[in-house]
Amino acid sequence: MGPNKTGKESGTDVLQWHEMKDMWQLMAPVVFPPGLLDTTESDVKGLIDLLDLNPTDRVLDLCCGYGRHTLEMSSRGYDVVGVDINDYFIEQARKAASEENLPAEFRIGDMRKFCEPDSFDVAINMYGSFGYFADYRDEILVLKNIYKSLKSPGKLLIDLWAKKIVLQLFPQRSEMESGRGLYVIESNVIENETKLRTSWKLLDRNGIWHEWVSVQNLYSAGELEDMLEECDFSGMKTYGSFKGTEYDANAERLIMTALKQ
Repeated sequence: MGPNKTGKESGTDVLQWHEMKDMWQLMAPVVFPPGLLDTTESDVKGLIDLLDLNPTDRVLDLCCGYGRHTLEMSSRGYDVVGVDINDYFIEQARKAASEENLPAEFRIGDMRKFCEPDSFDVAINMYGSFGYFADYRDEILVLKNIYKSLKSPGKLLIDLWAKKIVLQLFPQRSEMESGRGLYVIESNVIENETKLRTSWKLLDRNGIWHEWVSVQNLYSAGELEDMLEECDFSGMKTYGSFKGTEYDANAERLIMTALKQ
């Protein structure tokens, strides 16, 4: 099953995120807008502080995308490995590492299958990169793989859109022009406020609509903590931003840290 590119009034295929490689490449200008780079340095500074990292820590950036956090951590001297299923993103990340003369390592891998026992001091999962699997067992499998891949003791940080934040912001519709055409993004909450459905559309310069639909699971802080406990993590702490602010009504994100003892 692949993306629908068949006409101006195209139907829609509902895909799992890992099947949407063409979509991520075509939609990169809206998924990863230029201004996003401006937050990378502060994100990394924040996660270093929240996790109290040591300079010698080996870090796994799971679902690294095109590697902006991986590269920033590498520039700060960390031994860091970025993993993503999208070969296009990994290609771009490797190119950037080479151009910047950074030793960051990038690998193509499915987060449900990636597991290197006792190999990392720290794992990070950034920018809402958790919650895309329809089967709850796959979500748990990812967390169990992270747990196994961490040394003991080890640390995890997950950065998500929180359910309560999403409920305040959506439904939402946005448009943006770029060299490729007109982007239209429409998102709404479905299934008793448990999932975020997003329609990603591109009207290209030939007048053809390209459309994909993604569905992401929404988790509250309590639900995420329960999942981590199910996978033997402990010592969970919750924050509302990378500045370490409280997770309250003004929270920007749901950021949770956890420990492998």
